[in-house]
Amino acid sequence: MGPLLTGFLVGVIPGLALLYVAKNGHSRLITDVIVFLIVGVLFGSFCVMEIVNLMIWPFRLCRRLLGLGPKRLSASEASDAATGRKTTDKRRIVIFDGVCVLCNKFGAFVVSHLPDPNTVSFLPFQDPQSNPHLNIKRLEQEFSFKAEQLQDRIAVIDGDDIKWGADAIITILTWCYFPFPFAKLGLLIPHPIRDACYLTVAKKQV
Repeated sequence: MGPLLTGFLVGVIPGLALLYVAKNGHSRLITDVIVFLIVGVLFGSFCVMEIVNLMIWPFRLCRRLLGLGPKRLSASEASDAATGRKTTDKRRIVIFDGVCVLCNKFGAFVVSHLPDPNTVSFLPFQDPQSNPHLNIKRLEQEFSFKAEQLQDRIAVIDGDDIKWGADAIITILTWCYFPFPFAKLGLLIPHPIRDACYLTVAKKQV
């Protein structure tokens, strides 16, 4: 395996890099490598946070059994509850691409990691009538955005603020169980790089 791996690293990878440079240029190669490295680091950090979350899950379970935490809903109950904001006066609305598999999986992940799913409303922009508690036209007027913008980036309304793309994802994670609020450290990454990382993943959605 050693010689084969060495031959692959020495021959195939540089060859692919040359083809990429010939097609897209040196600057695009450097930018894409940096973005993919950052995405890899972020994915690794996300996995570490999920491991920590699973480690402290028994303590949260005990807390709920003792009646010290919010009632945990089943996945179907949480999905139904998320259609309306019931337990908080602060708006928390996620407007997402309802036909994007990755977006839907992320939404299911978020619902399962929220201390109280009732505090967040989800709205697929292709089917605004699916959530009778929300008026997307009124939201478009209030926050001065167009439906076309939602085709490229997820949007989150947090109180009187609206966040897009990577910033929206970070905001959503701050609503989740510990340690996911540490995702706020991602704001230390310059916005253009955060946005490029988000678009890199978004373009590969299926």
